[in-house]
Amino acid sequence: AALSGSVRVSDRAGNLLASLTPGGAMKFDPQAAGTAQSYSGCLVYKQGRYLLAVEGGGDVIELQGSGLDAHVGNRVKVGGTVDSNAAGEKLAKLRLDVTSITAIAPGGCLTTASNLNAQTTVPANASGPTTEVAKTVPAKAGGLSTGAKAGIAIAVIGGGAGAGLAALGGKKSTSP
Repeated sequence: AALSGSVRVSDRAGNLLASLTPGGAMKFDPQAAGTAQSYSGCLVYKQGRYLLAVEGGGDVIELQGSGLDAHVGNRVKVGGTVDSNAAGEKLAKLRLDVTSITAIAPGGCLTTASNLNAQTTVPANASGPTTEVAKTVPAKAGGLSTGAKAGIAIAVIGGGAGAGLAALGGKKSTSP
């Protein structure tokens, strides 16, 4: 249990087993490959991987299987078997081959996604796990910003007024 402050628990090889937040507690039972397991929590997407932040325990499970895209960003219950391969995501304690997925509630995973540096949607160009950290780039808006439009309007109006005064002879040269 973590009484105050966060605690990271690792095995002898340095693999992360769990991250506990203040007040969190966890039971550590070895999960043998092929063991049937079920978990509930927030499903998010990070660098080509599906991650489930387990409710109430602080565990992160890497998921693999079909039908996960439609549930990203939502609270779900998944069932499956523990994969013999280690999870590709450092934060995940194990990889689960998903055989069933049930929606619990839509949305509600923004904080989880933020904490895991993940997303609540699968990008349209997603192609699988990557080794680079994805950069979030704001979407380009079409056209000019309101500030740019106002600046252009002021310049045009000001320039037009100056040209009009010069044409009427209202402006005389002050240079020697």
